[in-house]
Amino acid sequence: MGLFSKKRKTTTETFTKTVIEHKVIKLSYLQTLSIVGGLGDLKEVAGETEGFQEDKDPVELMPTTRIKGNWLGRGKKVGIVSKSSIDDKGWRMVKTWLQPEFDKIRYALGIRELTIAQFRYETVSEVISQPWISPKDIVKVSLIVDSFIPPQFPPGKDYLQFYIKPELPNSDWIRINPIDHRTVYDDKGNIVPRIISFNTERPAQARLEDAYVTTDQEVKQMRFRAVLNRPKFIPGTDVPADGFTPILKSYRMLLHPRGGL
Repeated sequence: MGLFSKKRKTTTETFTKTVIEHKVIKLSYLQTLSIVGGLGDLKEVAGETEGFQEDKDPVELMPTTRIKGNWLGRGKKVGIVSKSSIDDKGWRMVKTWLQPEFDKIRYALGIRELTIAQFRYETVSEVISQPWISPKDIVKVSLIVDSFIPPQFPPGKDYLQFYIKPELPNSDWIRINPIDHRTVYDDKGNIVPRIISFNTERPAQARLEDAYVTTDQEVKQMRFRAVLNRPKFIPGTDVPADGFTPILKSYRMLLHPRGGL
């Protein structure tokens, strides 16, 4: 050993470097719906990964010469052994949020109750209203209706018949034809009137579709009646037609008081 030789020293230095990386994963519209609806795993869609550790074997680097400031001016060779390890925690989901996008439109249809039923209708049925009251004596009545006849019924028959009746003792139902319907005839071959007048004189040039009725008392109340008929079988077949019926959607009975309102 030399005069000024020293013991060899080994210095160990540990360096730790921590790197934190962030990334934003934007889900598509369908992925968002599946996550919200509980059909998908958010962690799997976002791409979470498992962590790992990796240790590298020691590597001895080439000796280097360092000039130390001693009085001999000599250099010293130092050997360096390096060892590193990596501890990767993997990708972890830190925060989630909903971000509105206004370039998409979603339509939703909700069915609260669904019923499947089959109706059977009588061959003949009728509807009778409560008395309609006028403040003055009624002198003229006409009718407007909105109805529907199934296309399965053969044309040319009266599946809907309409009547009016003064609310008076011993009064009878009087058949009336809506003013917007075709001309129809009763069982005796007479024209069914479109306008019915009460307690007024019949003019000399009265129309064939006008009727004039005389009562013992003033008419201030009027009832409405509709009779619905259907065929027993669908024409040309032996299939019963009890699943079809004419429909009276609405009606307006026009009451004209004496002298106007």
